[in-house]
Amino acid sequence: MGKIQTSLFLQAKNDEMPEFLAKTTLYCTCVAVLFLLPLVITNWLEDNYLLATALTSVFCLSFVNIWYGSRNQYNLFLNTYIFLPLISATLLFTLSIYGSAGTYWPFMLILACYFILPSNRALIFNGLILFTFIPYAATFLEQDSALRFGIALFGTSLFAYFSMREIDKLHQILKVQAITDPLTGLFNRSLLEESLNQAIGQHHRIGVPMSLISLDIDHFKSINDNLGHDIGDVVLKRLGNLLRNRTRSADRTFRIGGEEFVILLHNTTKPQAAQIAELLRQQIESFAFIPLQNITMSFGVAELEKSMDGAQWLKASDVMLYQAKQSGRNCVVS
Repeated sequence: MGKIQTSLFLQAKNDEMPEFLAKTTLYCTCVAVLFLLPLVITNWLEDNYLLATALTSVFCLSFVNIWYGSRNQYNLFLNTYIFLPLISATLLFTLSIYGSAGTYWPFMLILACYFILPSNRALIFNGLILFTFIPYAATFLEQDSALRFGIALFGTSLFAYFSMREIDKLHQILKVQAITDPLTGLFNRSLLEESLNQAIGQHHRIGVPMSLISLDIDHFKSINDNLGHDIGDVVLKRLGNLLRNRTRSADRTFRIGGEEFVILLHNTTKPQAAQIAELLRQQIESFAFIPLQNITMSFGVAELEKSMDGAQWLKASDVMLYQAKQSGRNCVVS
């Protein structure tokens, strides 16, 4: 039935990073506002109009980021091409005015990059900072001071990179654990509502047909009662592998209860979904989950209608599943 389902790790990374960056950018810009306010006031009072204007611009842009962050949103273009470049230019100007007294701020910029930009962009931006600030500082500082500044800035950059790389890995692992059923390796119920809403939004925007298959193992309680819960777990694990390997990469399969599952089919009409469900039914019936006993499943199919929300759509497939159970099980009802 197609390719193996998209990697959970990549899915988590793509889904979660904007939310993660929205929070860390909000915190960083709140700190920036606290530091910038006295500097803005001081430079205006001391008639350093050019530097005061640059600091004021950074100060105002910080509030734009705070506005985005307070709504759990993140603006990649703003931070990559306006906010951080403006801060960098301001710090270069500060370095040219104050000399060694201006060498402290670039260290904060190095660290902030990894909390404001995605890791790959932060790495590139850090490289630009090093290749800009270190030679630039050498024109204003004595040789020994410039050397110490360059070594310290480079070391801080390495520390920030390796630290954030490990934090990013742990973040992705936690995200995968949060959306994955540990027994079957399928998505769990926590991601279902979001996935349904995404599919509904895509359907409303471009009219792509979407269908749900609700499926349930027949007489699963008797398997647990007669053969033991450990055998029941074996059945669920093997079923998880089968469903994952028999669905397309664009689709998502969820375990939403003990023996209950849902498959979200993108760009699929109800007749097509019914064919997919029937093929799955046949494959499951013929698959040797455990010795000397066949495992069967009942299927309910519902196509998304324009008037439906996620709960109504899921309810429609549940109703079809109930009818399949009432019709003798091991069948597809659409």
